[in-house]
Amino acid sequence: MGNLRKFGQNVKINLETMKKSGLFLFSLVLTTLIFFSCSKSTDNTTYIGNWSLRNGSIGGRTGAVCFVIGDSAYIGLGYNQSVSPRYFTSFYRYTAYNNQMKQVKDFKGIGRTNAVAFSVNNKGYVGLGFNDTQDNYYLKDFYEYDPATNSWRDVSTFDTVGRRGAVAFAIGNNGYVGTGLDGQGRYLSDFWKFTPDAGQGKWDPIPGIPFSRANATTFVLNGMGYVVTGDNNSSYSSSAGADRFYRYNPSSNAWEELRRIANVSTESYDDNYNIVRSYASGFASATKGYVTCGSTNGGARSDTWEYDPSNDIWTQKTSFEGSARSQAVGFIVSSKLMVGTGSSGSSYYDDIWEFKPDTTYDPLN
Repeated sequence: MGNLRKFGQNVKINLETMKKSGLFLFSLVLTTLIFFSCSKSTDNTTYIGNWSLRNGSIGGRTGAVCFVIGDSAYIGLGYNQSVSPRYFTSFYRYTAYNNQMKQVKDFKGIGRTNAVAFSVNNKGYVGLGFNDTQDNYYLKDFYEYDPATNSWRDVSTFDTVGRRGAVAFAIGNNGYVGTGLDGQGRYLSDFWKFTPDAGQGKWDPIPGIPFSRANATTFVLNGMGYVVTGDNNSSYSSSAGADRFYRYNPSSNAWEELRRIANVSTESYDDNYNIVRSYASGFASATKGYVTCGSTNGGARSDTWEYDPSNDIWTQKTSFEGSARSQAVGFIVSSKLMVGTGSSGSSYYDDIWEFKPDTTYDPLN
């Protein structure tokens, strides 16, 4: 600061001389460049997108679930090693338009982590997951939440083995659930369609995804479901299928393999791809899909990627600006893209962040 003050004094003393010599404008531009170069020396980002901290306060947790109904996101379950009980049953309603979080009725089943959730016809559906305080760690029960009555009820139990680290998405009047890790250590590729009704609903098998995996993520674009990232036996290799990216079309009831999410082609579009990971957060706007956070070989990540279905190409965006983490929830509510909760090592987070993918990065907001 002393050098800057001295520099300012020198500028003031020599102002008239500089004006007469025609050097004033040049010096002013040079000074401005020096100032901004110094002030941004710690900011190395070159990506587009900006993250802003929003409301949290639901208790730090990892492996939570989220579903969206109308203008509200419902976030709950998860795990925190440092509290008792470690597995949560609590659920919260987050409204993005006023940035408010309010607790709703606790989940009817036992607490759990790495469960799945989706919403169909203004009801939320939650099931599967893991709780090592039970005789059977790997769960297969499912429940329906009705926001109109703030109540839960049992629905049809998942038709096959219990599992953790599965994925779920909803298209039209159906939910879709598949993949994951079961109690025998098997990485799964099967997929099932859930049709709700006035009773308990029903599960029907659909074609499985070509490569088994657990801890993947999903998003929905243009009426089709996308499954991306994940691992097989903790492997991120191409042979394990970790770089395979698939799209499900309910009209044809078939999966389509898209371009891989690693640098495997001879073209330039994937030269900088570094998307493969586990426990990422996936979400979508009206036209693009997003993947952020997650972990690779136990290391938490914050890099963020945008998927354009029109050309099947990923573009890196501004990294998540909260603490790097995995097992966070990602969702869109009231046209706002949100990410929150999660963990890194022994740290458990309850913060919620909004992502604006087309906004210029602002380190102060």
